[in-house]
Amino acid sequence: MPISLNQPSIPKPLSWNLTIDSTTVVVTGSMTIGSVMVQLVNCLDISQDFSDYALWWSKTNIWLLNTKWTLDQYGVQSDAQLSFISMHKSIRLQLPDLRVLSISADFSVTVFAAVCKLCKDLGIRHAEELSLLRVLKVTNTNGSHERRTSPRRRRYNIGTLNRHNSMGDSLANNTSTISTLFSPGTPKPRPKITNDTIVNI
Repeated sequence: MPISLNQPSIPKPLSWNLTIDSTTVVVTGSMTIGSVMVQLVNCLDISQDFSDYALWWSKTNIWLLNTKWTLDQYGVQSDAQLSFISMHKSIRLQLPDLRVLSISADFSVTVFAAVCKLCKDLGIRHAEELSLLRVLKVTNTNGSHERRTSPRRRRYNIGTLNRHNSMGDSLANNTSTISTLFSPGTPKPRPKITNDTIVNI
């Protein structure tokens, strides 16, 4: 008579819903990041190149770049809000020589690594001495943009003209900048210049 051995059943891992953007996928904690992205792409059913896409976790401010790590290793729970976005984005970058370029930057790396990559592409040496600066726009109560300066600085700017070139010197001395190709007998017009006058070279 055969003897039946009661072998303990192996419990199946619990599955739960994970929201990525507006798509819900069924995952387990032991699933890798790569498997989650493959399942997400299959749910999207869009013929597009997703090789530059990765999962971004905004709450913890990190990219889930290691596709071999599991959700448990990253600490992703069912309440996590993930985004499936591109790692490279186009930015407007002002160079030290004041040129403004539209260039693609990698948002999935550190700022130092991104600066080194940008300097290498643009042929700029000593990348370790540079960084990125994002200028914040300051708005007043009326909604218009205004640069904040001290009252003393504003009085100095109003009463003093730019004297770094010949145009600034002529304006400061209230003299004309018209060319001296007139004959000695020809009267030279003397323009009236005020602080509100815009002079084009």
